[in-house]
Amino acid sequence: MKHSIRKKIVTVVLLTVAAAFIVSDIVASIYFYGVQKRNTVEGERYKLLQAAEQLQNFQEKIISIAKQIVVNDELQQLLREGEEEDVFQRLIVGNAVKKICRTFINEQSYIYGVTIVTEEGRSYSSNMTEEDFIPDIEEWYLIFKESGRSRGFSPAHTYISEQGNQHLDAVSFVMSFRDVRGGHEILGDIILHVSLNEIGGYANLPSNLLSGVWLYDHWGGMLAGEGEMGLEYEEICRLTEIENPMENGNILLKNDRLEDGWILAGEVSNRQVIRQLRFIPVFFLLIFLAASSLLFLFLYGYIHTITKPIEILHEAALEVGKGDLDVEVNITTSDELAVLGRTFNQMISDIKRRMEESIAYEKATKDLEIDRLMRQINPHFIYNTLNSIVYLAQIQGNKDIVKFSNAFISLLQDTLRVGADDIFTSMKQEIQNVKNYLILQLYRYPDRFTVEYEIEEEVLDCRVPNVLIQPIVENAIFHGVAAKPQQGKMKLTIKRKGEHIEILVEDDGLGMEPETVKRLLEGESDTGQTHSIGVSNVKKRIEHIYGNGYGIQIFSKLGEGTKVMLEIPYEKL
Repeated sequence: MKHSIRKKIVTVVLLTVAAAFIVSDIVASIYFYGVQKRNTVEGERYKLLQAAEQLQNFQEKIISIAKQIVVNDELQQLLREGEEEDVFQRLIVGNAVKKICRTFINEQSYIYGVTIVTEEGRSYSSNMTEEDFIPDIEEWYLIFKESGRSRGFSPAHTYISEQGNQHLDAVSFVMSFRDVRGGHEILGDIILHVSLNEIGGYANLPSNLLSGVWLYDHWGGMLAGEGEMGLEYEEICRLTEIENPMENGNILLKNDRLEDGWILAGEVSNRQVIRQLRFIPVFFLLIFLAASSLLFLFLYGYIHTITKPIEILHEAALEVGKGDLDVEVNITTSDELAVLGRTFNQMISDIKRRMEESIAYEKATKDLEIDRLMRQINPHFIYNTLNSIVYLAQIQGNKDIVKFSNAFISLLQDTLRVGADDIFTSMKQEIQNVKNYLILQLYRYPDRFTVEYEIEEEVLDCRVPNVLIQPIVENAIFHGVAAKPQQGKMKLTIKRKGEHIEILVEDDGLGMEPETVKRLLEGESDTGQTHSIGVSNVKKRIEHIYGNGYGIQIFSKLGEGTKVMLEIPYEKL
C-alpha cells in the first residue's frame, strides 16, 4: 500500500512537472522554430533581393547602351542622310550605322544585335546577316507598339544569330528616339536584342529551400523560371511584397521593383524548411528527457516521508465515499498534514450537519410555499351558495344571472383546487377558464372592451399550472381597459417556440408606470381587490415549479397599454 501511495504521488508530481516541461519545451520549440524559420525565409528574401538588384542593374545597363547609341551625333547625321532616295547612298549609310552600333555592343556578349527602325519604315541592323526588319511580321514588336509605350522590354521571342543558323531566345528593349538637334520629331525606334539565357542566369538562385524562382515580364510572360509555380501571374500581381503564406504551406516571396514592371518571385518550400530545422524539436526533447530523469531521482526518495499521513486520509476518504460520515482521522505530525487531518474531521462534521439541515429546510420550505400559494385559490365554501343563486334565478326567469353564475361556478370548479393532482391542468381547460372569467367581467363592464384570441392548435394539449393566465387577464382589465374612457381591446396570444410556450396578454389601456409594474411583481396591492390571486402569485408559482429560467415579464408605457409575457416549458399531458 505504501509503495502504491508513493508511486501515485511521484507519478502525479512527475506528470505535473513533465506537463510543465512539455508545455515549456513546445512553446520554446515553436518560438525558436518560428524565429529560425523567419530568419531562413529572410535569408531567401535577401537572396531574391540581391538577384533583383542584379537584374535591375542589368536592365539599366541595357537602357544606358540604348541611350548612348541614339544620342551619337554621327549616327543621328547618318539617319538623316539615309532619308534620301539614292539606293547607293542608303547602302553606305546602312554600313556606317551598322559599324557604329557594333562599337557599342562588341564587348557585350549578351546583346545579340541592334536594330534601328526609322519612322519611314527603313531598318538598320548590327547583324551582318539580318534582313530588313519588317514590323508587320514581328508579332512581339506589334504587341509592344499597340500598347502605346515609347520604351520598354518586349515579350520573349526568337532571334536569328549573326551566323544565320541559330534561333536564339531573346528579349528586346525598344526605345523611341528624337533628333538631338532639339527638334520634337521622332526619328524611329532603337531595338536591343538581349539574350534570354543571360537574364535567366540572374534568376537562378543557389538555394535548396526554394521550390522554384520565376521572372515575369510586363506582359505576364515567364522570362525565366524553374519548378512548379503554386500561383498564377494575376494572383502574384495582387500580393504585396511581404511574406505570403500559400495553401500548401509554402511562402511566396516577391520583388516587383524591377524596371518595366518585371516581377521576380520565389516560392520557399515549407517541406524543405521543416527538414532543415528538424533539429530544433529534437534538441528540446533531449533537454526534457534529461531534466525529467534528474527530477525523478530527487523526488522519489523525498516523497516517501509524507506517504503515511496520506494513507490515513486515503482510508478515511474511502469510508466517507461509502456513506460513513462518522469517520475520524488521527494525524500526529507537526506539519501541514496535521492541520489537514483536523480540517478533514471538521469538514466531515460540517457536511453531515449541513446535509441534514439542508434536506429538512428545502423540504419544509417548498411544501409550505406551494401550500401557501395554492391555499390562496381554494374557496370551496362558496360553491353551495352560488348553486342556490342559480336555483333562485331560474325560478325568477333571470337568464343573465343564470349565465353569469354558471360561468362563475365552472370557473371555480376548474381552477380552485388544492389536491396534489390539481396543481396542473391542460392548456385547453386553462383557456376555457379564462373565457368563463371574461364572461363575468363583460357583465360587469358591458361594452367596455373586446377580446381577441390567437392560439396555436398544438399547445392545447400541453400541461400548464392551474390558474396561470386568469390573474394576468384580470390585471389587464383593472389596470388597463376598464379604467379607459373609450372602449379598449385585449388580445391573448399563445404559441410554441421550440421547447417553450410563450403566453402574451396585450391591452391598449392606460398603461402603468415602472413603480406600479414593480409593485405588481412584488405582490403589493396587485389589483386593489383583496381576494385577487395576483400577478406575483403567478410569478412565484412559475419559479417554484420550473426554476429561475422561466417566469413573467411586463412591458408597459403610460397612456399606450401593457404587454405581459409568460414563458414556461412545453410539456405534453
